[in-house]
Amino acid sequence: MKSIEKGKEIKFRLDKLGFIGKIKLISRMWRLCFVVLCLILSAESFLFSQSVKAKNWASKADTLFSQEKFQDASELLSRAIKSTKLRNDQTVTWFYKRSLCYFYLQEYNKALNDLEVVSAQSSKFPSINLIKAFIYKALGDQAQELSHLEKAIDSLSMPSPEINRWYGILLFKNEEFAKAKNILSELAKVRDDAEIEMYIGVCFQQQSQYDSAIISFNKSIGMDAINSQAFIFAGQIFLEKGVYNMAIKYFNLALRIDPTVKEAIFLKGIAFVELKNLDYGCQLLNRAFYSGYDEAADYLKEYCFHIDE
Repeated sequence: MKSIEKGKEIKFRLDKLGFIGKIKLISRMWRLCFVVLCLILSAESFLFSQSVKAKNWASKADTLFSQEKFQDASELLSRAIKSTKLRNDQTVTWFYKRSLCYFYLQEYNKALNDLEVVSAQSSKFPSINLIKAFIYKALGDQAQELSHLEKAIDSLSMPSPEINRWYGILLFKNEEFAKAKNILSELAKVRDDAEIEMYIGVCFQQQSQYDSAIISFNKSIGMDAINSQAFIFAGQIFLEKGVYNMAIKYFNLALRIDPTVKEAIFLKGIAFVELKNLDYGCQLLNRAFYSGYDEAADYLKEYCFHIDE
């Protein structure tokens, strides 16, 4: 009996020790959970604190941007972006605003990098292609400028006259004369613009529609009588058609505005050579050549260097 009672006592002690062990284990688990929970709360508190700081930096950046302090604004936006690894509408907006800062600071590659981030994360910024077009215009990349301007126009329900003007002139520079003429002609219906009329005239000229070209050049001259280039373009048409005296009148009008225009001097010289007035024609060609108009060299060789032979 004693051995049985002793056995029960030992078992009781063991059970007691097991229960105590379980209590200790549970206690340790709770302490661990408490530590983890504290860490989570601490991390959330830190993230909340960082979020508040980031929003404050971004808010200050808006103020600096409105004051045209683009360098300071970009630095604060960079701090806001760096402080959070999240990508949501708010942080994407910061990238967009920073791209504008970089654009005004003429840091165009940085601006393009930020715009790529915005494009990849959101479709809420339809003006991105317009900004890219401005950037590529500044970089002198006409192909990319035209590509992004066309995308921008496609996203607009009604492009402004200024955007259409930009588009038409850009098409002209890319020698897409038929398309440029259509865009610019529509624009000319609603506004008087001497430069637009001149471009329309050149488009007509490139399509061998000379009478329409002359009408457009004369409209341009009527709007801006000191635009020497419109006189030169009109004179060129008369020169090509062999109406030399009329061509000379237009070149004289251009030279009355600016006596140093090399192209007008050169073309006037050709007109006099064609009229067989070699002395005066060669004098003008020589003057144009020594003013830096290299195209005059061939005419001088052909018509002027062997006058006495």
